[in-house]
Amino acid sequence: MAFLSIILLFAIAHPRKSDEKMDGAVSRIVSLSPSLTRQIVDLKAEEFLVGVSTFSPPLSRNIEVVSSIVSPDSERIFMLRPDVVILMSDDVIAYRASGISSLGIPIQAFSPVKNFNEICDRFRELAVLIGKKDAAEEKIRHYRELLSKIIRAPKIRCAFFLSNNPPVVAGGNSFVHALIEDAGGENVFADITLGYPVVSMEQIVLRKPSMLITMVRGGASSLEKQIRDSVGSNSKWVFTVTQVGDEHIPYYSPADYCASVSLLADVLKEGCEMR
Repeated sequence: MAFLSIILLFAIAHPRKSDEKMDGAVSRIVSLSPSLTRQIVDLKAEEFLVGVSTFSPPLSRNIEVVSSIVSPDSERIFMLRPDVVILMSDDVIAYRASGISSLGIPIQAFSPVKNFNEICDRFRELAVLIGKKDAAEEKIRHYRELLSKIIRAPKIRCAFFLSNNPPVVAGGNSFVHALIEDAGGENVFADITLGYPVVSMEQIVLRKPSMLITMVRGGASSLEKQIRDSVGSNSKWVFTVTQVGDEHIPYYSPADYCASVSLLADVLKEGCEMR
């Protein structure tokens, strides 16, 4: 996934909720959020989808792509005659969805999430919308049990990078911060209240994390070089740098949350062993 797309998936914006409320059952849904699409697939309700955005998960049938991460195609969405268009209210695309509502199509905007409990709340809301409440509750029980069985890493100070240049890290008000904590790690940028702040090399060096985790493809070596060039050869700071994939971490679903925590716990444990 390109850097721009990753940043947009994690973009933190002022929430924008739709006033539209769905009073009856729906059978035709356009999902403009890859995370919500993944939740629908997890609920085994693909038959409700008539349109999706880019970066959706693999689907069992051909469903029309009607939106990029940032821009919906209102005309194509209208032609699909959906009962509702769903999105996350802090997605970048939420600010460009007014053209859809002006066509008389209801929009269901789900509130932002920052931890597992909030993800489960949205999962329930989505399930109620499509008549899958019981299935959602069963899934949530399964994922809570799965999460409880993940062996957490020993406490290790770490920094998580969404971008290496400029350095963009997970702050204390971010979804990734919750993942790090549930995996057993200690986010060295937890005190920064922004979700994903741009930081300087000086800030990174000052905090001296034991592990630097980057989601930039092939970015571990370049990040390590950036750090070592900044601290110089005489530094006694010992750290490791590793790259993680973007298959689960950018997505807000119970299943992806558990997979992300498991992945980060393994990465942090490996980092401890290398020290």
